[in-house]
Formats: sequence, C-alpha cells, structure tokens
Amino acid sequence: MIPGAIFQISAIENYYRIDYISDRLSTVIGVPSSFEALEDRIDSKDVDRFRESLKKAISRATAWSFEGQIRQTNEQTKWVQISAELSKTTCNTTTYCGIITEITKRKQVELGLRKSRQKLLANLSSQVTKLQQSQNLLQRIIDNTNASVFVKEYRETNGTYILLNREFSHRFNFDQERDQGKTDYELFDPETAEAFQAADRAALAAGVPIQIEELEPRQDGLHTAIVVKFPLFDEQGQAFAIGGIATDITELKRTKKILEEANEELERRVTERTSELSQRNEELEATLLNLNQTQTQLIQSEKMSGLGQLVAGIAHEINNPVNFIHGNLRHADSYTNDLLTLIQLYQKHYSTPIAEIQNAIDEIDLNFLIADIPDVFASMRTGTTRIQSIVQSLRSFSRLDEAELKTSDLHDGIEQTLTLLQHRLKSQKIKVTKHYGTVSPIQCYAGQLNQAWMNLMSNAIDAVDAVEQRTIEICTKQHFDQTVEVRIRDTGVGIAAEIRSRIFDPFFTTKPVGKGTGMGLALCYKTIVEQHHGSINCCSISPQGTEFVIKIPNFG
Repeated sequence: MIPGAIFQISAIENYYRIDYISDRLSTVIGVPSSFEALEDRIDSKDVDRFRESLKKAISRATAWSFEGQIRQTNEQTKWVQISAELSKTTCNTTTYCGIITEITKRKQVELGLRKSRQKLLANLSSQVTKLQQSQNLLQRIIDNTNASVFVKEYRETNGTYILLNREFSHRFNFDQERDQGKTDYELFDPETAEAFQAADRAALAAGVPIQIEELEPRQDGLHTAIVVKFPLFDEQGQAFAIGGIATDITELKRTKKILEEANEELERRVTERTSELSQRNEELEATLLNLNQTQTQLIQSEKMSGLGQLVAGIAHEINNPVNFIHGNLRHADSYTNDLLTLIQLYQKHYSTPIAEIQNAIDEIDLNFLIADIPDVFASMRTGTTRIQSIVQSLRSFSRLDEAELKTSDLHDGIEQTLTLLQHRLKSQKIKVTKHYGTVSPIQCYAGQLNQAWMNLMSNAIDAVDAVEQRTIEICTKQHFDQTVEVRIRDTGVGIAAEIRSRIFDPFFTTKPVGKGTGMGLALCYKTIVEQHHGSINCCSISPQGTEFVIKIPNFG
C-alpha cells in the first residue's frame, strides 16, 4: 500500500491543473475539485512558500518538494509532504507526478525534539554559567585569603605550579600569570626548591595531608610558615598533584620567643624571691617554735571566729523572714478557714447559684481547693519548721546559743537522744544494744554534747537503712585519767577510706541532694574537739559497719 495520495499536476504557463488525484487524498486533506481548491487548503502561513516552491521547480525543470500545513474540512490542520518528479515537459506545458503524504506525527516528534534540545541547551548554559560563577567565587576566596594557596602537578611534570593565589605571588614577589607553569627549581634557589619538593614527595607517599614548618626566602629575609600539604586524586584514585596552604607564623614565633625570655626572667626573679622568702620563713618558724600552746589555741580560735560570724550572719538573715512566714501561717490558715466557712454557708443557703458563679466554681474546682488548702498550709508549716531547724543548727555551730559549762550525766544525754529518735528506730526495726560502764558526771556543755549524740545517732540510723542486719551498739567507759570514752558502732554500709578524712568538713555530705546538710559531723567535731578538748575518730569494722570513738576529758 502506498503511504499517501498519488497525483498528477500540469502547469500551462501561469495556469495550474490537477490531472489526476487518488482516492486516498480524501483521508489526508479531502478531495479538492481543482488546484485552486488545493491551494486554498494550504495554511495562510505556508501558501506563499507553496507557490514559490512549485514555480522554482518548473523554472529549473527539477523535482518539486514542499512541506506545510493543510486545513481539513473540520478546520483542523495536518502537516503534509509533497514529493513530485518532473514527468513531461513541452514548449508550454510541464507535468509533475508525485505523492502527498501526511507527516503530522513526524512533525510533532520533531517539534518535541526541538523543544527538548532547546531546553537541554538552556539547562546546559545555566549549569555552565553557575559553574563559571562558582569557579570565579572560589578564585576570589583563594585570592583574598591571608594564607598562600598553591597546587603543583606531578603526574606529567616535575611539580609545575598550576594554581597560585595572590598572597603566594605577593610573598615571593612573583607574577601570578607569568610564573604559573614553572617549577620550584625555576622560582627558588636549589636548596629551597629541594626542601619544598621533598615535603611534596612525603605528602604524595603518605596519601594523607601532612603539616610541616618550612623556611620561605623573602626580600626581607627568611620567614617561617606552617604548611599543610595534601595529595589530590583523580577519578581512579591516583595522586596527580599536591595542594598546599601556608600560613606565615614568623611574627608568632618572634612573640613566642619574647614571651619565653620574659618567662625565664620571671622564673629567675621568682626563684630569687622564693629563696628570700624561704630564708625569712625559716626565721619565722624558729620564732613560732617559741610560742606556747595557749597562743596556738588562740590563733585557731580566731580562725574559727570568722567562720562562726559568717554562719551566724547567714542564720540571722534566714531566720527573720522564716519566722515572719511561720508566724503568719497561723493567721493565714485562720483567715482561709473563715472564708471557707463563709463559702459553705453560701452553698448551704444559696444552693443554686447563677450561671456565671457556677461556671467559676467548675473552672477552679472549688471542692478540690477546699479539700487541698489544709494540706497546703500543713506542708508550708512543715517546710518553715524544717528551715528553722537548719537555722538552729547553724546558730549552734556558730556558738550563739552556747550553754554554760555544767555538770551532767553522760548517760542521761544519750538516753534523751535515743528517746527523741525512738520513732525512727521502731519504724526501721533497728536494734540498739547498750553497754554502759561506770561513768561519773562530767563538766561539759550539755546542750551541745546532746546535739552531737543526735547527729551521730542519726547518721548511724541512715547507714543501717540499706542493710538487713540493722544494729547500733553504744559502749561507754571511764579511764583512769577520768577521760570518758564513748563508742557508737553500726552495721551499715561503712565509709569509704578515700573520703573518711573529709567527713568532719563543714557542708561535706555523702547523702543525696536534699537528704543532708553536711553540718552534722562538723558540729560533732566542733563540740567534742574544740569545745571539750576531746577527740573523735572514725574507722571501719569487720565484716561491715562504722565505729566512732569519742574521748572527752572531765573538766571537774
């Protein structure tokens, strides 16, 4: 089957006639009745070109070809291709035989390809522009950095410079364009060139960046630079060039040398001064050896006095606002209860409030507030009481409430302490074993001593809380020199040797945050050692537990 419509057309001078046209033309453009009808179907944009192509073929006596759009009877357009050969020519008649083929789909494909090509070219142009912009930006960054940047090619040359930034050229007074393409041996003296290239070879061999110090010959003398040299790899992973970034540290090294010299001078002066001070210190130590024990105790007392004043000041500043809050809690509780009573009377006599009041009651959950307010005040009273207790401990530590020296039964104080702690001993199922020896009443500060027993017992209770075998043992006896000894032993977890030397430091605690103030054992130490001139020691016992040994001289 012929892919188109066959036709024959004759040209008689300026007149054109269709001699024959096959039926398939109707599927392409419809069957025109004449050449004029065929010409009328040609799209207006192509009609002049249609006539011109036919005239040119006739005048040259060559084949006729034309591509253009033809309107169909439904006003749609199709692309057609006319190809005709010269079949006969006479003195005034020229005849062409040919074929008309529809090429609409081919033209659509060509149009799509043309648009794709234009889009591809536009994208390619955009990418090239962006790449050029990126290269220009990178070059500006490289040229404006304070470090010298360079790249040397080693695959096909002996270290030819293929990139030099402005700083590199400025340092060595090179021309950036003229000297690019040269090697170190063309730009520097042989010794410097060999040193530079030896470092290059080391970086190439390592396959990773290296950092070295290099000496750079300048017009004003040798400079020192920290240089990072790194190999550059191609797509196959082969190193083909060396990149480098050099930072001038000449001034930094000069400053470092000045500082080292100044430091040496300072050390010399310090050594001389230390020698003088050591000599004077030896003189002072010799003088201090002549002071008696009373003077030493006075010095220690003055040291603790400052700490006592600090603690007293803190306690005083905390005590006043806490007492104000604690004292007003009773009134606030009473006023709140009165208001709650009034609200309950309103609820009793006006059980159906207006909608606005009922909405407010629901929004604030009035029943919950009435039930919770007593607990809130109870919690506040507990908190202020706890703060007052801590303040009292601070005041005791600072000796502000120190009682007078008096005769007291040591066992009575211990028993009073156990009575106060009875609720804890029972709730935690702790067994207390007492081995009291014959101990005479002693001269002591009973109040402070009782506080020491309280702190030691409380710590023992805390220690045995984490074990199953909960036992506290108390032993007392009196030595021949009338010194009274008290041993308090527990079966708790014990105290680690590395922190045992710090347990009497103020504010040091091993308990979790909020469980201890760190003042208990410090107060014990102050009361027993400083007030009563006794001693307190801590040691671990086998198989587990801790024992405190307290010795107190009898002032009577």
